[in-house]
Amino acid sequence: MRAMTIMLAMVLGGAAWADAVHVAGTTAPLPGSTIIAIEGGRVVYIDLTGARRDRGVEEVLRLSFDAAPQLDVAEARLADSTDDASLLLLLQACLEAPDDLSRRWIHRRLVAVHDQRNEYPQ
Repeated sequence: MRAMTIMLAMVLGGAAWADAVHVAGTTAPLPGSTIIAIEGGRVVYIDLTGARRDRGVEEVLRLSFDAAPQLDVAEARLADSTDDASLLLLLQACLEAPDDLSRRWIHRRLVAVHDQRNEYPQ
């Protein structure tokens, strides 16, 4: 089953391993997911059972990518406070992102945090 998931991810291209998908309304994260795409306001992933799932970005609290541990550090800091230091950590995670998919997610998080802080005029 795991080999099938890896093969499917390679065929679809651009997939990134994620430690977990944290969604609203659940206390436990969904570990071991493979993120396939973040587009059209949806996060598309393959879960541990090999089933293709998708969730609206508004349902996803955070993603944790294996290849981007600095994102976990930034998210932990953001959980405590949305101060300038936590934003800087998130920006650094975006700059050091290993692929377009994780960079896209981190950029979306940056926009959301700035919006929370009322730093966008529109």
